[in-house]
Amino acid sequence: MRPTATGVVVLLTAIGLFALGWWTTDNLIVLTGLMLGSPMLADAVLGRRALSAVSVERRLPAEVFAEVPAIGSVLVHGVKGPLSLYEADGSGDADVRANGASAMTWEFSRRGGVQLVRMVLVSRWPLGLVAHHREVTQPVDLWVAPRPMASDAPPVAAPVDVENAASRSRTGDFHGLREYTESDEARAIHWRTSARRNELVVVERAGEGGEVVVVTPSDCAGDAWERELERATGAVLHALRRGPVLLRLPGGRVGPGRDGRFRQAALRALACAEVR
Repeated sequence: MRPTATGVVVLLTAIGLFALGWWTTDNLIVLTGLMLGSPMLADAVLGRRALSAVSVERRLPAEVFAEVPAIGSVLVHGVKGPLSLYEADGSGDADVRANGASAMTWEFSRRGGVQLVRMVLVSRWPLGLVAHHREVTQPVDLWVAPRPMASDAPPVAAPVDVENAASRSRTGDFHGLREYTESDEARAIHWRTSARRNELVVVERAGEGGEVVVVTPSDCAGDAWERELERATGAVLHALRRGPVLLRLPGGRVGPGRDGRFRQAALRALACAEVR
């Protein structure tokens, strides 16, 4: 809790009048100083009580990229006036005008795992003479993927069976289920699973899907390696619009796949890639 600029003026004026009245033994001036300072006391008590009743909840976006503003929201209840909210580490902030969901923006300077721990609430309700601060602890872990960048060289396309490069027929072995896309044929829809999930799901069999796009960052170190990860991120996101993708990184691979789970797994792998 600290006085605002207006509060400082009011407080100093009240103290000055009180001191002047005390020095001159003028009770009227003393009373004027006390009356001028009483709103500060009321603001301090009422504002602190109101802020303690506010509840907040983060709603982070599904995907977060380094150096790219990530827009999510914060759900707030119990607000009685304008409220400022920011992450204690400075990574995000929001201006809340009313109860309910308000937009909140986060931005991180580099990729990797991040833990958000505390949010700070700032309120100047009711009179704007005192700024009240309150910390709210809500630990949450998230993965920050590299900033997506366009690649100068197009990713390599390869047969679906990347390891064996063997052709597959439409009647081949069951390969898995994935979300339906506009390019899929109706006969590939698995109706029983689609009904259970309440969304269209298709069967992938060996030989279907034609080719996958293989994304492999070049072997380098330092800033060049980080740029390679950024280009790989952009290549994965772009290639997923057309079909399945295989991401190859030192020590392992992700995919091939093209559904939401693969997308999240690929972005997490890029976020956690070793630092060179």
